[in-house]
Amino acid sequence: MADQDRRAVLARNPANERQVVVALTPKSLAIRNEAGCLGQALLEASGESPQKLGALNHAVRDLRDAIYAHIGGWSVAAAQDEK
Repeated sequence: MADQDRRAVLARNPANERQVVVALTPKSLAIRNEAGCLGQALLEASGESPQKLGALNHAVRDLRDAIYAHIGGWSVAAAQDEK
């Protein structure tokens, strides 16, 4: 891959070789700036206020908790056993 096509530069941390330092290239920074904020885009697309979406989020969490309480909880291991 040519350097101008790279979106990130990777290098080992000299102080700790187990770590990899990731730096965005100018091309990646431009893409990130062009993309904007996902949260703001979703809020605008919903047509709802942040307060209403917060209330919806709370209601969905309450529903989830009620369902889990009714079925005796949920665990990753139990869900994988059903597959």
